Amino acid sequence: MTTTFDPHDRASWYFGQMSRQDATDLLMGEREGGVFLVRDSTTILGDFVLCVREDNKVSHYIINKIQQAEQVRYRIGDQMFPDLPSLLNFYKLHYLDSTPLIRPAVKRCEKVVAKYDFEGSDQDDLPFRKGEILTIVSKDEEQWWTARNSMNQTGSIPVPYVQKYEEGESIAMNSTPNRGSTQSTEGTPRPKPSLQVTYV
Repeated sequence: MTTTFDPHDRASWYFGQMSRQDATDLLMGEREGGVFLVRDSTTILGDFVLCVREDNKVSHYIINKIQQAEQVRYRIGDQMFPDLPSLLNFYKLHYLDSTPLIRPAVKRCEKVVAKYDFEGSDQDDLPFRKGEILTIVSKDEEQWWTARNSMNQTGSIPVPYVQKYEEGESIAMNSTPNRGSTQSTEGTPRPKPSLQVTYV
């Protein structure tokens, strides 16, 4: 088995918000052991989960994000690492249970369709028009994802303004978002939080 992935290429192995079942289903579709992904923990905010295809099962290893004074460290089992790439690099060479890490899982091409126009207010935003189809690059936050349009431009999009798109699907959409209720999932997303470094 040959390990060919770059631990510093976060976009290749970090899948963001993903359920345990979705991760299992994705990895069970892979034929070889050692295929993996890293997702957000659904039970402990801020922690991660390393999901690995091993033999005929998928193992889910919790990665605890630990704040020590001014330093953040990552713990998996009894091993501690300064960052996630270091952790992944270690398990390229060492077995987790029955296999080392071989390569990240292939990301499915997820598309969304715009329900409303979005002009964008920040330089990082990706403006779009109602009915436009966008490809999801990463799910960075609950309310804001990174997407790419047909002209290969990328930027942040507000999640409540889009919905999942399947090829050939006909979509009925309202003309304007409901801004009246803070409880509505159709409302305007909350303002972006102040810039935080999320890459390790």
